[in-house]
Amino acid sequence: NAAVACNITQLTYVTCPGGTSTYSAPSAGSYSWSVTGGGASIQGSSTSQTVTVVNNSSGNACSGSYTVHLTLGSQGCSSTCSMQVAIGDQQAPNIQCPGNTGQCDMTTLNWGTPTTSDDCDPNPSLVSISIVQNPNGSWTQTWESEDACGNTSQCSQTISQINCGNEYCGWTQGAY
Repeated sequence: NAAVACNITQLTYVTCPGGTSTYSAPSAGSYSWSVTGGGASIQGSSTSQTVTVVNNSSGNACSGSYTVHLTLGSQGCSSTCSMQVAIGDQQAPNIQCPGNTGQCDMTTLNWGTPTTSDDCDPNPSLVSISIVQNPNGSWTQTWESEDACGNTSQCSQTISQINCGNEYCGWTQGAY
């Protein structure tokens, strides 16, 4: 009897604390999964063809690793393999700035407020990093969002002056 070749396939991958990753094995008579390191644990059965691993890392969720181990059995033979999995938030936050706009009176600039979200950090920071006057007289504000692991992303909004005479007017890019 020949042993079944052991191979672990990663089906899904989530790096955030509390996230799950799913692994599968080739067809065999029996399966025995285990996981070591990184605070990870198996969710559900450890004796089926697929297994779900929960990243229970605490403290520094920005880096680390765990190892998935598998022993396959078939017709009295067995084979063993393992896969080391790096964990950590490498994804920058999503940031969405308000659309560019125009104003008649540039004395007070009416900036909108960006929205930000992150796959791991429920409260990424949001700060204005610059406000500059452009050569054409418009103003541009740039915001930056940063998650708990130091990943950053930026967006900008520009306000342009509109000649409106004595009337109040304003426009939003794409409205016409």
